[in-house]
Amino acid sequence: MTGPIHDKLPTQVQINDQFTASKIHQSLAFYNKIKKANGDYQFGDLTVQWYGPNAAWMAQLGTYYDATAQQQIECYIIEFLTAQPKPIPFTINWGPETAPLKSITKTSNSIEIVGYKAPP
Repeated sequence: MTGPIHDKLPTQVQINDQFTASKIHQSLAFYNKIKKANGDYQFGDLTVQWYGPNAAWMAQLGTYYDATAQQQIECYIIEFLTAQPKPIPFTINWGPETAPLKSITKTSNSIEIVGYKAPP
């Protein structure tokens, strides 16, 4: 059962594609469309804006990332998108899922996720 659901999830390449230099402004427009009054958005919804509604994607996010991890990743994405004077293109890199310590860090042009399940 995990296989078919996993096959419907956006890939690492697709997720990173939405934050490339050629697409970062469209991602910012999507963010501005879906953000709440406090600036937050539902984790995973930016990818849904690019690739369409995907119940499997949204359901799996909760099993891949706990609420704290979701909030941290979302915060970093918002920081890149809303950087001034213009959004900063970035990539998300996933380290080993089996790392003894989980971490989510931000560099000048990436988000590094270690110890969490990576998309296909």
